[in-house]
Amino acid sequence: MKKGTSRKYTQKLLSPSSIAEGGHIMAEDKHVSPTVVESLMSEMKRELQSCREAMAADIKAQLENMHRELKNDITSLRAETKAEVGALREDILHKMDSLRNAHAQTAKEQKEIGGALSDVTDRLVILEKNHDMLTKDHKKLQEKCTDLENRSRRQNLRVVGIAEGIEAGNPSRFVAEFFPDVLGAGSFDTPLLIDRAHRSLAPKPRDGERPRALIVRLHYYADKEKILKLSREKGRLIYKGSPVHIFPDMSPEVGKQRAAFNQVKAGLRQAKIPYSMYYPAKLTFTLDNIRHSFTNPQDADTFIRANITHPAYKPFHYFIIIEAEPFNFLLI
Repeated sequence: MKKGTSRKYTQKLLSPSSIAEGGHIMAEDKHVSPTVVESLMSEMKRELQSCREAMAADIKAQLENMHRELKNDITSLRAETKAEVGALREDILHKMDSLRNAHAQTAKEQKEIGGALSDVTDRLVILEKNHDMLTKDHKKLQEKCTDLENRSRRQNLRVVGIAEGIEAGNPSRFVAEFFPDVLGAGSFDTPLLIDRAHRSLAPKPRDGERPRALIVRLHYYADKEKILKLSREKGRLIYKGSPVHIFPDMSPEVGKQRAAFNQVKAGLRQAKIPYSMYYPAKLTFTLDNIRHSFTNPQDADTFIRANITHPAYKPFHYFIIIEAEPFNFLLI
């Protein structure tokens, strides 16, 4: 019996009309024999049993169908999940391969960079050594050049304070007469021999401005030393009513070093303490019968302030008096 047919049969058999009809028949026929009743009851039992079996078969068929559908759904879902997991796995594996390749490339580049950095470090160490060596060589050469320049100026004097134009176009003849005039004609047994003389190379000053220095080269070194000695002994020099100063001509570097002692020397002069400047820039003086020498103006000032209580000595202020000419320093 088919599922639909058995269900309809069961519904018909157990329908209210059929049950009511049977009861009506039994009610009308009150004089039915027990045998007939028993037969009818047996028939009803058989029909109920048949209905029960049909319902059980129907339920079983429905459960089997549901089981089959559920199994198919699970199988389909499992297949779809497996496919998706497989695709995801393939994607992850592909990305992992890409990451491995990128990591390998990065490691390779890092190794190359490390090697290049090590090479650069080695080269930098070599360059630093070469730089230090070249710096030392440069310093030595600079010191030699400075020494040679100062040696070339050994016979030079710098005269400051002479009015512009007073040399009348012939500075060599003028300075040959100037030194005996300010230092005393009796101080020189023979006329001074001047190799050359000229104004410093600064721009010509305007009216009222300080005149340029005169650079004088004497033929004999002894004459230059004699002039400096006479200048120190005579003290303040006056030429035609104006103060003049005579200094040794030094290179700009040495001039700058010596100019750094200007304030210290001024304080020593005010305190009536004799001093000397030695080449290239060493200040020497005697205090309490002890000779002191300084190459650093700050050290000299610190020592003097700690050991000299003369009221005329003033605290040290750093400055350099620069003439209106590049690299020409006045050593006052």
